Amino acid sequence: MSIRAVLIAAVITGFLLGAAEVQGHGAPLPRPAAPLAATGY
Repeated sequence: MSIRAVLIAAVITGFLLGAAEVQGHGAPLPRPAAPLAATGY
């Protein structure tokens, strides 16, 4: 896997986790979860 593929996967995963948080707990801002997940890797 290239680094680019890993970053894209991290962003998608972060976005999906953010969306799940919104559906489950009503969190107001899902979008920042994606960049934070990307920098976490």
